[in-house]
Amino acid sequence: MATRTEMEIEALSPECRDFLFELLRDSVNWSGTPMVDLVDRKEKGFLTNLKKAGFLTTFRDEGIQWVEWTEKTKEYASENEINLG
Repeated sequence: MATRTEMEIEALSPECRDFLFELLRDSVNWSGTPMVDLVDRKEKGFLTNLKKAGFLTTFRDEGIQWVEWTEKTKEYASENEINLG
């Protein structure tokens, strides 16, 4: 049986879900906080959807936008052996 988080991920649009998994995979290259400063308009929409769904937050440091994973996403990554860095 799927967990609540897995069901929430499945409820995302396929493109948004792909973007989430791309960020998760890339996270290890950024010490767990991927940079999202160079996203296009469509990807900004995905970030907004992922924030609303509680998967991540973003913050700015020295003018650059970064992702911070929520506990729910960290738990999902751990359960699925995704190294966030």
